[in-house]
Amino acid sequence: SYCTGLIGYLGEEGEVRDLSIEKSYIQGYYETGAIVGRNRGKIKNCTNESKVIGDYYLTGGIAGRNTNTIENCTNRGDIYGGEAQTGGIVGNCDYGNNILVSSCENYGNIDSDIQSSSIGGIIGGAYASNDSRVEISNCYNVGKVGNLDVNLDSVGGIVGRARDYKEVVYNSITIKNCINDGQVNGYNGVGGIVGHLQNAYIIKAKNTGNVNGSYSLIGGITGINRDGYTRMSCNSGYIFLSEGGFYGVGGISGNCQSTNGVAKIEECYNTGEVYDISNIDNGRQAAGIVANVGNASSSEYQSEILNCYNTGYIHGIGNMGGIASWGNGFKIVNCYNIGKLYCENEERGSKGGIICNINEEANNQCINNYWLDTCGASYGINELSSNEGAESKTESELKGLASILSDKYTDDKNNINNGYPILKWQLEENNN
Repeated sequence: SYCTGLIGYLGEEGEVRDLSIEKSYIQGYYETGAIVGRNRGKIKNCTNESKVIGDYYLTGGIAGRNTNTIENCTNRGDIYGGEAQTGGIVGNCDYGNNILVSSCENYGNIDSDIQSSSIGGIIGGAYASNDSRVEISNCYNVGKVGNLDVNLDSVGGIVGRARDYKEVVYNSITIKNCINDGQVNGYNGVGGIVGHLQNAYIIKAKNTGNVNGSYSLIGGITGINRDGYTRMSCNSGYIFLSEGGFYGVGGISGNCQSTNGVAKIEECYNTGEVYDISNIDNGRQAAGIVANVGNASSSEYQSEILNCYNTGYIHGIGNMGGIASWGNGFKIVNCYNIGKLYCENEERGSKGGIICNINEEANNQCINNYWLDTCGASYGINELSSNEGAESKTESELKGLASILSDKYTDDKNNINNGYPILKWQLEENNN
């Protein structure tokens, strides 16, 4: 059946508030939610504590599809989706002028037992088609999302996939002030906040949950960042690419790829451990911030990593870098790494303090970056004879570099980061 829920279809003038569903069981085919199947109105202060099953597309704990507003809602039931777009609060957000999902929480397990895509702790898929604008704010997930038993693509602690089809960079989809504390598992494009970010914007997101991937592109904030912008966000979770996997595991993102403009990661930091134990023949690209930066097929557009740092331990079987592992058409500016790098097979992999492996013929810029001389790296950039822009520093030297790095940093007077430079927004957040 279509539009399955306590209320199948809620129109634009409709509003549901202060409603709870307990000890129930909801199952539908397309647009399935405990409270509302398809929501075009407003849902506020509602709670679901029941199991929800969607056999096909668009399954959520509160609503199957949302084109308007969902606020202050909580899901505690387990949600099982079909082929695509499954979320703890809502399966899909699209086709609305000003779509809002705000101050919502998920505590249930979100999963699928078949090959599926776009699975999120809060929203399965957030899209901006036509004149759609989507805001996801102040949301929190603690539920387990996804599994490693079937091929799940685009899996995130908050949103499975966020995409602006209009290709207006960073303009129509915003994810802000969201936290994931749940375990996230998937096959490809697996992130602590968003599995697949495309032409969308993340600001002030935090991941503390463990993120596990079985194939490729795994990250603490995003698995895939394609023409997206991530800013003022951090990861402290354990990021893991399992045995039999292919490539790409990073503390912030699996990749940062520009295809039509600028993909950017700015003012972010990672303290979580990054592990690649994938495969001795395939295993590549483990890094503190982004595993794969740039575009493998073309360096026409630059991908940017600006004012970021890593303190997390990096363990791999192939090439690895303190900030990035592989690059083709990138800009890395004002970054530093103090995280330890350990390679299981020194013959097959190498360790770069800033970036390990680059296409030297591409449009690459590495400016004003630093790495700790005891981190285990052999060089700053790609085993080049000149490592200009990626200098090795002692502990005491690095601790005094805040003013040299940029005006985005400040001294760590409160010992938030063991005396190493911190980003100014961290200090402001800590004071609050």
